[in-house]
Amino acid sequence: VPFLTLFVAAALVEEDLEPPSFWIQFVGEQIGFGVIVGVLVGALGGYALVRAARAGWVNTIFRQLIPVALAVIAWAVAGEIDGNGFIAAFVAGLSFGRMARATESDVLDFSEDEAQLLNLATFFIFGALLAGPALGELTWQVCLYAVLSLTVVRMVPVAVSMIGTGLRPSSVAFLGWFGPRGIASIVLVLIVLEEEDLAGAETLLTITAATVLLSILAHGISAGPLSRLYGKSVAAMDESEEEMREVHEVPTRATMHDEPR
Repeated sequence: VPFLTLFVAAALVEEDLEPPSFWIQFVGEQIGFGVIVGVLVGALGGYALVRAARAGWVNTIFRQLIPVALAVIAWAVAGEIDGNGFIAAFVAGLSFGRMARATESDVLDFSEDEAQLLNLATFFIFGALLAGPALGELTWQVCLYAVLSLTVVRMVPVAVSMIGTGLRPSSVAFLGWFGPRGIASIVLVLIVLEEEDLAGAETLLTITAATVLLSILAHGISAGPLSRLYGKSVAAMDESEEEMREVHEVPTRATMHDEPR
């Protein structure tokens, strides 16, 4: 989001009559105020939750509602002072997670379930309102870029980031093919569309819709077969392969349940 905000502002410098200094200040406020609000809201909310939980002032149900409320508060406050709501909500989550480690791990249960529901709702709205009109604007250039976006544009950076890891080419290709897609593209293009004066916004929407639709089709069809094929290749590896090296598990809500309390 910070990079997107910067690029949108840079594009508007060419389109608008405002001086470049205006847009530099705009980007600084979007990112800076968003981070400040996120840190404060997340830290204060996490601290309040820890104190309330230790004192027995809040039960499990209301503990699960607090992260959702903090995300909304961070978004709203950042918007009121010209900060970026996405950045504020994200940083608030980081700050809250840091402060609320001492609480029960089920505090995020409702948030995770709600996130899945909102993901499905986003795809539903995308299909109902955005995908249909975009299909009527498809050109061969748009289709070509959609293919490149799912292959070269995404897989090459993944391959570069994996240099030095010692992973097999098949592992690198698997990571590149099944990388982030879908919901992030939809959200980011909606941020762009908020700028009504940005030239080419409708083209960006058409390209995003085509890319997401192709991703749903291509990754949906290939997920099962390629996962089974890669699983067989991993099963045939010996213990010396880098893929078989034991690593520390990233702490998540699922693994937190297994930690001793």
